[in-house]
Amino acid sequence: MTNYENMNKLLQFLGAPNYPKTHWFGNISWEMATYMHEVVVNKIRNLVQSVQFISLSCDEVTTCEQQSWVLIHAYVVGGWQIILLLLSLQQSG
Repeated sequence: MTNYENMNKLLQFLGAPNYPKTHWFGNISWEMATYMHEVVVNKIRNLVQSVQFISLSCDEVTTCEQQSWVLIHAYVVGGWQIILLLLSLQQSG
């Protein structure tokens, strides 16, 4: 985050709402991540509202380290294209 001020064009392009213009406190990384997450959620919400088909899936995966993860994702069809959206990734119990 040392070059935060230089990211102004990127944040404008991403449509980040109300982002700070300069780096002025220690937790600015969390602020930026929050705004970027909000942009991603809004883009997914708009896409899901405009598609012709949606399929939601929930899968559980076990890694080689014996960790178990639950994935929730959606497949949507819009403009004759299939798009995969990862909605949630949580480590299970």
